[in-house]
Amino acid sequence: MSSKATLAPHSPSRRQRGVSTLVVAIVLLIAATFITFLATKVGVQEQRMSGNDFRHKETFSVAEAGLDRAKAYLAANRQSFATWVWTACTAGQTTLPCGDGTINRFGAAWSWVNVNTLSGGAAVAGLNWAGGAGPFILTRSTPAAIAPGTSFQPVTLLAQAASEDGTGSAVVRQSMSRYLIAQPGPVPPIMAPSVGLGGNFTVVGNPNHDIDPVDVTLANCDNLSGSGQLLSIWSRSAVTLSGSQQTCNPGAYRDNSGNRCIGQTIPDPMTGSTPDWSQCICRVDIEAETAAYSSASATLDDVVQSDTTFPGDMFLYVFGRSKAAVKASAASAGRVLPNCSTLNASSTGLYWITGACDVAAGAVIGSRAAPVILVYETSAEFQGGADVWGMVVGADMERTLIGTPTGTAPYYYDTDFTSASPATAMLHGTFTLHGALIVEGPIAPTAGSGNYNILYDPCVFAAMGAGSAFDQYGPIAGSWNDAL
Repeated sequence: MSSKATLAPHSPSRRQRGVSTLVVAIVLLIAATFITFLATKVGVQEQRMSGNDFRHKETFSVAEAGLDRAKAYLAANRQSFATWVWTACTAGQTTLPCGDGTINRFGAAWSWVNVNTLSGGAAVAGLNWAGGAGPFILTRSTPAAIAPGTSFQPVTLLAQAASEDGTGSAVVRQSMSRYLIAQPGPVPPIMAPSVGLGGNFTVVGNPNHDIDPVDVTLANCDNLSGSGQLLSIWSRSAVTLSGSQQTCNPGAYRDNSGNRCIGQTIPDPMTGSTPDWSQCICRVDIEAETAAYSSASATLDDVVQSDTTFPGDMFLYVFGRSKAAVKASAASAGRVLPNCSTLNASSTGLYWITGACDVAAGAVIGSRAAPVILVYETSAEFQGGADVWGMVVGADMERTLIGTPTGTAPYYYDTDFTSASPATAMLHGTFTLHGALIVEGPIAPTAGSGNYNILYDPCVFAAMGAGSAFDQYGPIAGSWNDAL
C-alpha cells in the first residue's frame, strides 16, 4: 500500500511567502508616502512660482502704467516743461527717484518732478506705485534753461510699482527726446521733378537755404542774412515758364510806397505800415535790394533745373521720415481728413488729406504765427483770393524709383520714377501760398493761371520749429530698462 507525502501546516516556505508580501507592501507604502510628499512639495513650489509670476506681472503692469502716465503728461504739457517745480537729486541719494532704495542711480546733476503732484492728484486707484509716489520725470539739465519750443534735451521717465501684498517690486525706465513731426530743411518755394508754369505769377525765393533750419527762429526770421544765393524753383527736369512771371528776394517784394509785402494784413517790420496788397510786385527800384531774377524770357541761377543730384525720394528729403511715419503723426492728433473743407485760419499743425484738397476762393488756412503742413495724396486745387500759410506737399503714394541710382539710400539721386497716379496741383487767380509747394509729381504749364503767388516765408518755417502742434516726445532707441 503506497502513501502520499503532505506539508506541515506551518512549513518554512509558507512563512517566507508571507514575509515577502509584507516587505513589498511596506516598501510600496514608503514609496507612496515619498511620492505624496514629493508631489506636495512640487505643488507648493509651483504655487509659489505661480504666485511670484502673478506678482511680477502685477507689478510690471503697474510700473508700465506709470510710465505710460508720465509719457501722456509729458506729451500734453511739454510746452510748460521749464515752469514745473523741480527738485534736485543729491549725491548718494538712494531713495526714489534718484535711487532705487539701495543705491544711487541719478547724481546731483539730475532734477525730478512727481507726475502725480504735477497733475494735482494722488496715485490712480488700484495702481500701487511704490510708496504712493511717482511716476517721475527726470532731466539732467537745468530745467529752467530748457526752452520748450526749441530744446532737444532728453528726459528720463521712471516708474516703480509694488504688488498688492507688498512682496513684489518692479521698476521701468525710459529716456525720451523731443523731435519735430515735420520740420523741412532748406527747401525752395517750388520743388517738383518737373515744373512748367503759365499765367502771371510771382515767386519770392529762399535766400537762406544755406542756413541750418534750427537756426531760424521767430526772433530772427525777418532779418536773416544767408548766402545771398536765391533759390526759387528746384526741379530734376528742365523748367518751362510761359506767361508773365517774376522771381525775387523777399526784400524786393513791395508795394508802390516801398512797404514790404508779407501778407495782406501784416505790416512791414521796418516801416510798421500795412502794404497795399494789390500793388505788390518784385520791384527793381528798391535801394540795396536785389532786383527781379528769373522770368519767362530769362531763367537765371535762382532756378535750379535739370539737376542730377535732385533727390529721388523727395518726401524723405523734405521730412526726414517715411510717409507712413508722418501720416501716423497726423493720425495721433486726429488730423487725417478726407478733404480740406474743414480747414480754416485757426487750423495749425500737420494735416494729412487722403483725397483731394480743394481750397475755395477767399479761404484762409493757417496763419504766419501758427501755420499748417498740408500733405495730400491725390490732387490739390487752390482758387483765387485764397491764402495758405505753411507748406503744401503732394505725396505720391504709388511712386516707385526706377533705373540705377548713383546716390546712396535713403534719398538717392540721378534716378527716375514711375507712378500710376502722380500727385497734382492747380493754382488759380490771386491765390497766395506763404511757404512752399512740394509736389512728387509734375507741375504742368496748365497747372497755373491768373495772378497767383508763392512766397517763401522763413517766419512760417520758424513757427513750425517752435509750435507745439509740430513736435512730439518719442522714446530713444535702446533706452528702456527694467533693472532694479
